[in-house]
Amino acid sequence: MLEDKITLYRKRLETATKLTVGLGSAKVEWVDLSKKYNDKIKSIEGDVLISCGIFSYLGAFTKGFRDLEIENFKSFLSTNHIQFSDDVNLQNTLGDPIEIQSWTKAELPSDKFTIENTVIMHLTDK
Repeated sequence: MLEDKITLYRKRLETATKLTVGLGSAKVEWVDLSKKYNDKIKSIEGDVLISCGIFSYLGAFTKGFRDLEIENFKSFLSTNHIQFSDDVNLQNTLGDPIEIQSWTKAELPSDKFTIENTVIMHLTDK
């Protein structure tokens, strides 16, 4: 009976060791995700301002003019010390990834300009 308990506890110890090692490797991922989300929190105000500017003012314009004005938005925010993401865009900030995926599956062109226009139209309908 004592040998059976020893065997049982050894198996539990092995399992606990595997779990601890597994969680240790996950720690690196959690630290990276935490840093990513902290950076995102710092830039959320600027991202939302830029996205709202696109939605409110730039929907009717061409891609070239829209891109120029987005750069002007970014310059204004930088001048006023408002952080924003390097990859800020309407799709990531105000778009729903599941809906966007369904649009591309329905053979909507998947270029940034078309998706932005579709997000604008979709948000206008709400």
